[in-house]
Amino acid sequence: MYGKIAFLSYLEGTGRTLVSGQLYRITSKAGLMPKLFGYDMEKQDLLSSGLLKNAIEEPVYAMVPSLESARCNFCGNCLRFCSRFAIQLDRFKPEISILPDRCHSCGDCMKGCSHEGISQQRRHIGNLYQSPASLVYAGEAAIGEQFILPLFLELNQKLKNGELAFCDLPPGDSGFVSTSLMNANLAILIVVPSPEWKKQTKYMLDYLRSMKLSCCILLNKAEKNNDFLKLVAEFCLNNEIKLVGAIPLFESNEGIDPKLDIQGIEIFQNIWAEIKSFFHCQRN
Repeated sequence: MYGKIAFLSYLEGTGRTLVSGQLYRITSKAGLMPKLFGYDMEKQDLLSSGLLKNAIEEPVYAMVPSLESARCNFCGNCLRFCSRFAIQLDRFKPEISILPDRCHSCGDCMKGCSHEGISQQRRHIGNLYQSPASLVYAGEAAIGEQFILPLFLELNQKLKNGELAFCDLPPGDSGFVSTSLMNANLAILIVVPSPEWKKQTKYMLDYLRSMKLSCCILLNKAEKNNDFLKLVAEFCLNNEIKLVGAIPLFESNEGIDPKLDIQGIEIFQNIWAEIKSFFHCQRN
């Protein structure tokens, strides 16, 4: 089995790093030579996991746009030149802004501005880290930097066709998440107990399906056979989505290192078996 498997969630703290790390561990021991990618640039847990010890550090620079409001007459030309819909214009305020999670730093907006109201400056936006064996990759944004989409694009370039990769994505449905999902073969949505879990899960499923991605659900932070597990199983049945497993306990990121065993590792082995089965059915 090969392909890019992305783990995402609506909320933070759902165990994406734990799950992707443990599946990386299991498949590594099975000799599948997987890769592990950390896309959560603003909270990079993989850097403290031990997997990136003695990592190769690669600084990433980008041409970051800057708006000079005093020069802007709110003509809207920059919107027409931006192919990524990264510019917003509110003529009622009036106000113009650039959305960092959509901006590719291409500079096309500058071409559309006849008043020289948009400029660019080369800036260090973060770093990419690569393990010595070139199996684990992670990105980390520079402190306070918002225009970090080029980091995601650079990380995408590290994955080649025909490789098995587990990808820990940032939470939510931002443009950063959409870019992280590029060329994904399977998206696994992690669900945890919360008052709005059903609304959040339905929203994220619609988001993934709008991208025409194969997807399934993994339940975390739930005790076995409790009412919440039954509710999620019923939700999956009604929405024709596969539930690939339920993790009864969630503690920390310990055990990502493939040399270590953690308590309850058989849970992740069962999840991997379910993912393989689902993946096989989707391919056929």
